[in-house]
This record gives sequence, structure tokens and C-alpha cells, in this order.
Amino acid sequence: MFTVALLLCAPLAISNPQQPSAGFEKLTASLEQRTAARRVAAEKAWTEHGAAYLAQPARATMDPLLDFTPEIQEPLMKALEQSIRGELTQPDAQISILLLLARCLNSAGSAKLIALLPQLSLDQQAKTLRTVIEQGGPRTLSQARTYLDHSTPALRQAALEGLLLHLSPAEMPALIARFDYAHMDLEVFGAMLDSLAEREIPAEFQLPADTFQQSQRAFLAGAVNFLTQHPQDNAEDFLLDRVLDRRNAGLSMEAKTESLHAYEAGAQSFRWDTGVRTLARDLKEMPRTPFSMEVAWTLHRLGEKAGRSYLLELPEDIARRNPDDWRAQFSLAQLQVEVSEFSSAYRLYKKTLDSLEGTPAAKRVEKWDYFYAARAAAGSKHSKEAGQWLEASRLTPEKLAPFRDLPEFEPYLKKDPFKRLLTVAD
Repeated sequence: MFTVALLLCAPLAISNPQQPSAGFEKLTASLEQRTAARRVAAEKAWTEHGAAYLAQPARATMDPLLDFTPEIQEPLMKALEQSIRGELTQPDAQISILLLLARCLNSAGSAKLIALLPQLSLDQQAKTLRTVIEQGGPRTLSQARTYLDHSTPALRQAALEGLLLHLSPAEMPALIARFDYAHMDLEVFGAMLDSLAEREIPAEFQLPADTFQQSQRAFLAGAVNFLTQHPQDNAEDFLLDRVLDRRNAGLSMEAKTESLHAYEAGAQSFRWDTGVRTLARDLKEMPRTPFSMEVAWTLHRLGEKAGRSYLLELPEDIARRNPDDWRAQFSLAQLQVEVSEFSSAYRLYKKTLDSLEGTPAAKRVEKWDYFYAARAAAGSKHSKEAGQWLEASRLTPEKLAPFRDLPEFEPYLKKDPFKRLLTVAD
């Protein structure tokens, strides 16, 4: 029994974490040697290539130094301190060093660089603060928070922007009170909002109400992009003003369209009985342009009949005035499919295709005409014609792949030819 117990205990003694194995010690020593060697090599690289880089900062002179990232930070920090003391004679040496540091900085380097921030030239401080926040760890972020109260507006803004982009989402709502548009470079802040749109944002984080009173165009473009990704219910009037250009700001079609997309993204939380009705009313007065069509499609997706009516009005008129023009009939039928008027589209496709049977024009019917006819038939529960027209399209499963999940095909996916042509991955 004693022998067995001793044997059982033996592995525990060997794996005691307080007694590092020889292999672990060897690995640690090897890593330390490699790091030391890279530091020496980085110092040597700076000695050999640093002057050339400072004399002419460019990709060709930068690359030999970046090969030693991150260890090249150490000689760069020493050079930066020399520039602060005025010991470097190259023009714009400090700017060049900071440019290179931004390419190779890690969290340890960020912690050192933020400590030097007050000694940098004023025009470099804000840019550098953004860099160290982006690359820094918790200690650097903690130091960066102190700049939220700095006397220089540019540094306050740089700290706010950097922290918004890199703090955890839970910490973001506390920063809303720091928005001070009167003392900001709004064009720069708008670009930050554009980037912020891609982040995970907590529901409590919302742009303050005075955001919607600003007039700087680039800033507002960033705000609109943010609202597209993160709708908020107090933005409805602001977005409608832009969509309809109520302030006569002369907005481009692109700017109005982006605002329209943001409006649609937030529509579920808006006052449906006012905003949507306003858009529907104004649509009637709009000349038929690409933008008016965007408005119509938006209204259609929001369930407003006025949008569908506007979209169909002209194609219906053309088809009515040209009853023998089969292309005009197909054009109307395709649009009917796209607005989910499947029964009307099916009747029109069937009537037109039947009229073409046996004529030379039948050979000119295109693949996608048959495909939309199949959609119309499937959506109106005519599975036989849907299958026939889908096969007649001669579209391969690869070509049809983007359309596998269309709801009109869903009831038939277990039957041929739908199963064969619209194979759905398990």
C-alpha cells in the first residue's frame, strides 16, 4: 500500500507549479535570448538606417526599420526624447519619428509614449493621443481619460474620440456628457461617428439631441451613417428634414438617399402615422427621378401602398398603351413580382408567354424572364408552371444559388425541379 501511494504521489511532485521543469526554464531562457538579440538588432538597424529615414521619410526608408517591430520602438523612443530636447537637426524629425512609431507601437510602447505627450509639439499631441489610445492597454486608457478634462479642446476631442472607439461598450454611455460640439472640429468628429457606427453599441448610448441642430455637412453625414446602424427614436424629424430637404440646404441625392436609409432603419421606433404619411404625401408631388424611386421602394418595404402604386404607375401605363409589346408586358410583370403582386404577375406572364408560343419571338425570351415567371407562378401557388418555367430558364444551380431562400419557393423545395435546381445546404 505504501509503495502504491508513493507511486501515485510521484507525478504530483514532478508537476508542482512551484518547481518549474528544466524544459520550461530552457524555453524561457531561449525566449529571453531571442528578445535580447532582436533588441540589439533593432538598435543596429536604427544606427544604420535611422538617419536616412529622418532625412527622407518614405516607404523605402521605413521598411528596413519596420522589419524589427516591435523592438524598434526602443531606439525610436530614445530618438523622440532627443527631438524633444532639440538634439536632432533633421527637419520635422519629431513628426517623422511619431509617424514611424504609429506603425509599430504596442501596448508597452503606448504607455511610454503617453507619458511623453505633454512634451510633444502642440500640433502632434492630439494625433499621438489617438494613436496611443488605439494601441494602448488599460493603464494607457486610464491615463487617456485625464485628457477629457484638458484645457485644450483638441486634446479633449482626441481623448473622447479615441475612448469612444476603444473602450468597452459598457463604458461608452458615460461619455455622452462629454460631447461639446461648440468646441469641436465637427468634420473630424463626423468621421469618428462614421467609424463608431461599426462598433457594438449599448442601447443606452444615443447621440445627444443637439446633434440634430448642427449644420456641418461632413459631421451630419457621419451622424446619418451612425443612425443607420444604431437607430434612435428622437432622430425622425432630423432624418425627414434631410430626406425632403426641408431646410433648403441643397443636399445631394446621395445625402438624401443615405438619410432615407437611416429613416427606414429606425422606422420601427418612429411615429408611423406621421413620418410615413408625410413621405407618401410628398412622393405624389415628386418628379419621377432615381431619388423618388428610392422613396417609393422605401415606402413599399415599410408596408405603405403608396410606394407600390408609385412604382407600378409608369410600367402599367406603358404596358397598357403597348398591348402587343411583349417586352413591356414582361417589364411590368417583373416589377409586379418584385413588389410581391404574384397573382397579377402570373396572369400577365402566362398570357404573354402563351401568345408568343410558336412565334419567332419565343426564341428571344431571356433566361431571367422565365425565372421571374417561375417566381410569379410559385408565389401564386401554381407549382406546375413554376417548375416548367424554372427549367425553361436554363439557369444552373450555381446561378440560382442567391435565390434559394426566396419565400415563394419555400413550399416546393422538396419537389423536383425545385429540389434539383434550388438545392438548399443542410
